[in-house]
Amino acid sequence: MLRDFIRKNRQIYLFALFPLIWLAYFLPASRQCERTLMHCPLDDLIPFLPVFIIPYVLWYLYVPTALLLNCFSDPAYFKRQCSCFFGGAGVCLLVIMLFPTAVDFRPEINGGGIFSRMCGIIFSMDDAVCVFPSLHCYEALCAHLTAFASPGMRGKRRLRAASAVLVVLICLSTVFIKQHSVIDLAAGCAAAVIAALPLLLAKKKRGHHDNKTV
Repeated sequence: MLRDFIRKNRQIYLFALFPLIWLAYFLPASRQCERTLMHCPLDDLIPFLPVFIIPYVLWYLYVPTALLLNCFSDPAYFKRQCSCFFGGAGVCLLVIMLFPTAVDFRPEINGGGIFSRMCGIIFSMDDAVCVFPSLHCYEALCAHLTAFASPGMRGKRRLRAASAVLVVLICLSTVFIKQHSVIDLAAGCAAAVIAALPLLLAKKKRGHHDNKTV
């Protein structure tokens, strides 16, 4: 039964690109080299808020879920969505490889509550290198924009609004737990808009066509 399901839905193999992205990220992250420190004055005005570790971690669940929205209902669109999403991710990874970066303003975690301990775990696993552009911001925003540019998502305003709120929280979490500079956030979001542009323009064109038809 599972074999038949996979044979009828071969587009799910595109999810195998996620491990490749992670591998392509961690290889330059483990490289010893001189890195440009990302920092701007706005970073100093943003407080460290450990509670934002919740949306930061929810990113791991949100991104594949957003892609799944169209995976089975509209396989043709899903393939175009993955082309934009993974293509943009590839460009971001190329920038990360060619332009080594890091942040040096993460606070020391000494005890504290559950959220601080969760931040400590993330800090111990992630050296805060390869930060520009922020893949957290890129993947979250691009997944949202491309998912809801689908014809099948038209009219699902509540779902789109809930998704948008979570994406905003995910992007903000990167600076509130001091994993990224505001510069990284802005670059990641800009890359997401550019990557999603073909599908956003197609959505706009469909809207004009529907208005003329009516």
